[in-house]
Amino acid sequence: HLNEYLSGTRTNVARLTARLEGIDGLLTPRLPPDRTHAYYLYPLKVDLEKLNLATEPGRLRNAVVKALSAENVRAGLWQKVPVPAQPMFQNKQAYGKGWPWSCCGDGDVSYDLGDYPNSFSALENSFTVRGLVPPNGGELVDAYVAAFKKVFENIDRVLAVYDKQEKFIPLDERIAELSRG
Repeated sequence: HLNEYLSGTRTNVARLTARLEGIDGLLTPRLPPDRTHAYYLYPLKVDLEKLNLATEPGRLRNAVVKALSAENVRAGLWQKVPVPAQPMFQNKQAYGKGWPWSCCGDGDVSYDLGDYPNSFSALENSFTVRGLVPPNGGELVDAYVAAFKKVFENIDRVLAVYDKQEKFIPLDERIAELSRG
């Protein structure tokens, strides 16, 4: 039944993408014509320039995710920090005695965070949506679209509500907190 399952998911994704593409400040995924995708997670990006907002991308993303979640959209973050910033890689502590960093004589492997600007940008601008898999169908997709429109049509209010309920912590501060322990 995998092909039927994936076909249903792709139908939902096509419907959602077609309806979200007209929303300013939201970038839908692009798939090359010679590729396929299972869409277990549906990735999206926020675009500050299109919204003409002067704020941190992560703050906008967090506010959008929180507002969408309040509208019963299964929105969330794929990851909170880039993989190279995670303590295992920064401290080179995995499964003992320097492995895997010293298993091939490459004990001087480093994960300089300055080498990964696109990873940081992608995480701060993006979020995912779940639930586009069968047996969910057009009714759920239409409800998601209505929620997205509501959130993006009221983006200033969404940010204000977020700021009253949450304290935004920039990515560099979250990474510094990870390294402290």
